[in-house]
Amino acid sequence: MTYLKLTFSVASGWLERPLLCAFLAALFAASCQAPVNISDVEQAERFVKALNSRDVDSMLALAEVPFADRRQEWQREADGFSLGRATDHIVKDTSALRSLFAELAGSVQIERNTPAEKPPAREELLHQFLAGASPQWAAANIFVFRRGFGDVEHIALLGVSPNSKKVTAIYLN
Repeated sequence: MTYLKLTFSVASGWLERPLLCAFLAALFAASCQAPVNISDVEQAERFVKALNSRDVDSMLALAEVPFADRRQEWQREADGFSLGRATDHIVKDTSALRSLFAELAGSVQIERNTPAEKPPAREELLHQFLAGASPQWAAANIFVFRRGFGDVEHIALLGVSPNSKKVTAIYLN
């Protein structure tokens, strides 16, 4: 019985120290954030490794909602190929994001885990591949990954939030 009284006494003492409670709450909240010492490019590379390994849980841990998914197919022209119309989808909850990542993990492979060494300029990416896309792209740091070469060169673009260090968008052609 003394043990219960002591436990209650300690617990009630905590409630009487609002500054300590506020500090502990802030410490707990900070521990839930993504590590700030991870660079955007490292996060993008981790996401690609998880995708290539078909590790949906790791993909989810590296991403956040809302998540922008943009797909753009190549279409055959008389003189070669051109990019067709883009389709955009904004994923607003974790359950739908898990479904999207499971689909991507089963159908998409990225050639290298590291981004292109000399990618096109950001403005060119926004104009050529992301015109009219979700506003998340404008705020994100964009990384270009090569998916391989068939009749045309296929790429993946990943958008990483500079604030949260989470992947917020993917573009595939």
